[in-house]
Amino acid sequence: MSFFNVLIFLVILLFLLLLTAFFSGSETSMMSLNRYRLRHLVKKGNKNALRALELLEKPDRLLSMIITGNTMATIIASSIVTLLTEHYFGAVGVAFSTVLLTLIILFFCEALPKSIAVLKPERFALPVTLVLRFFIVVFSPLVGVIHFLIHKILLFFGMQQHPTDDHLSSEELHTLIKDSGARIPEVYQKMLLQVLELERLTVADIMVPWKDVLGIDISRKDEEVLQQILNAPYHRLPVYEKDADHVLGYLHIREVLPTIFEEKSWSKEQLRKHLVLPYAVPETTPLHKQLANFRRTKNRSALVVDEYGDVLGIITLEDLLEEIVGEFTTDFTEVHPDIIHQQDGSYFINGQITIRELNKYFKWHLPLTKGKTLAGYLTNHLQMIPESQTSVLLNGHPVEILQVVDNRIKMIRLYPSETAHEKSI
Repeated sequence: MSFFNVLIFLVILLFLLLLTAFFSGSETSMMSLNRYRLRHLVKKGNKNALRALELLEKPDRLLSMIITGNTMATIIASSIVTLLTEHYFGAVGVAFSTVLLTLIILFFCEALPKSIAVLKPERFALPVTLVLRFFIVVFSPLVGVIHFLIHKILLFFGMQQHPTDDHLSSEELHTLIKDSGARIPEVYQKMLLQVLELERLTVADIMVPWKDVLGIDISRKDEEVLQQILNAPYHRLPVYEKDADHVLGYLHIREVLPTIFEEKSWSKEQLRKHLVLPYAVPETTPLHKQLANFRRTKNRSALVVDEYGDVLGIITLEDLLEEIVGEFTTDFTEVHPDIIHQQDGSYFINGQITIRELNKYFKWHLPLTKGKTLAGYLTNHLQMIPESQTSVLLNGHPVEILQVVDNRIKMIRLYPSETAHEKSI
């Protein structure tokens, strides 16, 4: 064998080893690409990203081509090395060259390119997409046969190939936002997570209970109704007759004030003319749907009713938006009307505070399925209406029930440390 022939074989061998490294790195880099990042690059006009997305639409075809090319290059390289070493060094040379070639392929053609591809998948994969498409065309007959055989074998074992589903579920998106780190500021992370939370919550979770709603009882004396209008802290109040089951509508205070101050005369009949018919929603309405309802109907508040049509409370657009962006006025953990911090570290807490508000204030994770309010939560766990001075453990904190009125827990005291042996709930 002439020197020129040996030189040609060595050049071919070097080319095959580079080809093996190319296929190994391409496989790892293509499978490591972030498809959402690729779609972003496509929108910016990156043609390589577009080709990469097209190749990843059929990953089985891409992998079959890469494996075919890698296997063929490795086998041909081994054959050339065997041919050369057997010609010059005999059987001993073949054994030595086999070990040496194996080490070279493992390190330079497998481990090294794959490591680079994992660290820089975009930088490795995007420039070679045109070459990969070329090899897919070249190997298409063989790849087609391989793909057909694989499909038949999978069917034989009761398995089917399905297109890759790269859509994120709500839980996966939740994790993705949390793991974004400094790439998304913490304040925006919280807002995005709260938007996802809207799917899990209903209007009953954030509504203002009717007993806490400030409204105008039109059945009261004229002087009392007038004082309610003049002293109203809000520009829009519900108007009802005796109780929540007879809500007449909403009154825009600013619309009736000119009549009161300029004409210096008013009547309940005039007030009724300014009422806007109430808008009601079921208590089970998810918050994300209610947000869409507010936008569709152009309403800013709604009555929350149960399955029997009884009014349970009111939900406003402001309440819903606060679930996303947080409290508009002040830090939630600084001031809360239903939680009074004492100098000894304990807290006086209104029994009608919602579990969601309690979780926000103390950064707890009490389940929302065991009661909407603290009173309901305690009653549900005790399976009875407790008496005053009853003590339990709530989330590891001793709690003393201070006041029970009309079979409802009105006030409790929460202590900061575990100093009791009561039943923990």
